[in-house]
Amino acid sequence: MNELSNALQSRQKTQKEIIKREHLDFTQEAFNENDQSTNEFLKIKAYELVTISSKATLALGRIFTEVFEELGNNRVGTYEKFIKELGYNVRTVQRYRARYELYNKVNNEDSKSLIAILPVKYLEKIMSDEEHYLPFLQVGITKDELVEKIEQNKQLPLVEDKQEEIVISSNLVKDLLLDLSMKAEEKEKELTNKEKLKLKKLLEEIEIILSK
Repeated sequence: MNELSNALQSRQKTQKEIIKREHLDFTQEAFNENDQSTNEFLKIKAYELVTISSKATLALGRIFTEVFEELGNNRVGTYEKFIKELGYNVRTVQRYRARYELYNKVNNEDSKSLIAILPVKYLEKIMSDEEHYLPFLQVGITKDELVEKIEQNKQLPLVEDKQEEIVISSNLVKDLLLDLSMKAEEKEKELTNKEKLKLKKLLEEIEIILSK
């Protein structure tokens, strides 16, 4: 084992390993077209960059979650104003929070590593059916196995007659309403009278449902 590998192992011993190196894909040409020492150097730097990026993403998720919990019931819209003033997109913030919350729910270290680097398209699939995927994540699952389960679940046929309680996360409802509120504010001047009337009717339907 060369000196660079030893340096990486030494660093990993002194700090918690958030990302498992085996979860990264180093099969691309950029990591294999030079001599062994250079290839290994690039893999180490890639690992360091992914680790920094993942830590930052989780930190953002933690901060936005704390702000949401503090201001989530604020009736003057401070939460969405806070996000907007900092230049963040509401959907992006939702993803930061979703990743952070899922990361904290899972105890298995290998699964936590996967969650930290998981592409957004897979993260959203997991969050849309968390009860299905959480048990697999808790006991530990490989990246390939997780992706395979997501792809298989996406292809399952809908069972129309199945009587099953539908659970809607309160945070999801709040996030969607905040997102819609900001979009309505941005697009109000662009909407036609017909579109405004349709929007008004839909909002009235939502109000009726939530007032039951």
